[in-house]
Amino acid sequence: MGLNSYIDRPCWMWPADWSRLPEAEIAHDVRRLDAALAEPVLWTDQLLSARRWSLQVTTDQPAEIEAFLRRLYGPAQGFWTAAPDALEIVSVDSATQVTVSSAGIVADLADGASVHLCRCEGSVPAAAAEVTDATDNGDNTETLTLSADIGLTAAADLRRLLYVRVAGEPEIEWLAESLARFRLTLLELPHEYAAAETGELPVWLYELEDAAASDTWRWTSWPWQVDLSESGGDVYEPAQVSHSQITLSIRPDSTAVELVMDRASAAAQAILAGRTVRVTIRRIWIGGDSVDLVWQGYASGLTISGREAKTKVVAVYASAFSRIPRRPISERCPWQLYSAQCGLVKSGNAAIVTTVDGRTVTVSGAHEFAADELACGLLETANGEAYEITTNTTGAAPTLTLTTPFRGRVDDVVTLFMGCDKTFSRCQELANANNFGGMPRASANLSLPRMPTPKPSGGKK
Repeated sequence: MGLNSYIDRPCWMWPADWSRLPEAEIAHDVRRLDAALAEPVLWTDQLLSARRWSLQVTTDQPAEIEAFLRRLYGPAQGFWTAAPDALEIVSVDSATQVTVSSAGIVADLADGASVHLCRCEGSVPAAAAEVTDATDNGDNTETLTLSADIGLTAAADLRRLLYVRVAGEPEIEWLAESLARFRLTLLELPHEYAAAETGELPVWLYELEDAAASDTWRWTSWPWQVDLSESGGDVYEPAQVSHSQITLSIRPDSTAVELVMDRASAAAQAILAGRTVRVTIRRIWIGGDSVDLVWQGYASGLTISGREAKTKVVAVYASAFSRIPRRPISERCPWQLYSAQCGLVKSGNAAIVTTVDGRTVTVSGAHEFAADELACGLLETANGEAYEITTNTTGAAPTLTLTTPFRGRVDDVVTLFMGCDKTFSRCQELANANNFGGMPRASANLSLPRMPTPKPSGGKK
């Protein structure tokens, strides 16, 4: 069983095909690293050389790799991976000492860098340790002292453990229904990043509470679970969540923080349904024991872009200065489907996925649907992910077209919910005309007369 994490950071656990070695060498000044981190960190004026690699992996478990990559975002979110080339072992001198052909490790340690090695099984890290000392033997070999016994033998696959991040967007090529090829460009990071990410940078904690429905979601930006239960706190699960820069303003209506989350999350669906969700943002430091309250407010509105959902979190004290809501004049209903204003009861039809092709999904065992009866409706998975439906064919085994690619698999049980195009006629079909929020007879050319502007007069002369 390989490593899942090392020094509080995740490890790449899939056999990789390194297509090019290395792609580029990038020299940079460590003093500039503060531009990529949340707070300035001035470590040294030493120039370091970073390598860029191309990695390719073909897997029949693409969902696991997608989940791994979704946890790693931002310029300072790195992970460990075994180097593409193995070290040549000359001899294993003891449980924590090994002699290898010269690999530049002595020079790296002299420059102040941290060097970590791992024993691999099938190019996947199985055990890892730090090089605490290295000696140049003068015969093109180096003797290395390790911080722990990693089970080395003369025939072991010993490699450097690289600390990297994904540069740019990963490329995904679907070879079959559940077989995908991932291509990643990895940028090797200086060892200072590992230190920063394991204690020198804050970890953000997010709590979203829908008090009316007694639902609470606790997330963390850290790629792994943060358990504060021993100190009387809560457990925060890793999620794709972040927030904008926090600033305060003398104008209450502009005092807000933008929160970014996964559009398929239950919290995003609650906000989308118009429910009141309170958001609390806290900060902790790895290795510390204090939790700081940074922001608290209420989610206002939701904007969806791709897989992301963004909401503005208005500070609690600013909510007292909220403007009076304005009602738009429109032929279409402004209410969110299944919200309290809509009043329509959310009742779905269970079905089983039979085929998946990107945004096209076929299901069976469903209700007899008419053509496009599900348009503007939802397909929800058992784990709460929601996909908007644009079109559907007729019958009990309809083919659905979704707005985004379906991430589930064949034989998944899903629930289909009929949609509404916000017209009065559709509301009548759903026997919900009394709750229609639009103005059916409003004209697109509706205009309101302007009040005349009084002209100043000098009065009688």
